[in-house]
Amino acid sequence: MVLSSQSKQVYDPIRLKWIAATPEERVRQNLLHRMIHELSFPRELISVEKSLREMPHLAYLPSIPVRRLDIVCFGKGLHPSYALYPLIVIECKEDIVQKKEAMRQVMGYNHYLQACFFAIADPEGVLVGYHSSFSSEFAQIPFLPSYPELIAAARS
Repeated sequence: MVLSSQSKQVYDPIRLKWIAATPEERVRQNLLHRMIHELSFPRELISVEKSLREMPHLAYLPSIPVRRLDIVCFGKGLHPSYALYPLIVIECKEDIVQKKEAMRQVMGYNHYLQACFFAIADPEGVLVGYHSSFSSEFAQIPFLPSYPELIAAARS
């Protein structure tokens, strides 16, 4: 994460601009740095602060709520009708107190988005959720797998 000289701003490598370094933004930027530099997420397949209405595969829906997604990472070859499809949507929160509310929020976003995975991130870490094909219920793991691992899991 790149901070300004007085740590009041942080540089966002996806949006290519300086952003106010709020607690939530620090969580987002730390996670983005880790995703890109440690977990092999392709920078060009990540979107930050995008509206549900900006998602190309949702253009056909007549009524999409006005919601902003913190982080969405796309995958290639995940859907027969779309070259790029949402692999994971991540909601960032400034503290762990908001974890239950954040999970409901990201699951609500994913109702429309239909990403393969959804997650919440806070200063303590990342909790990833997905629909388990084994139990037909939602399952969770307490970490963010690498991009290649998520792609492999989404394709299986």
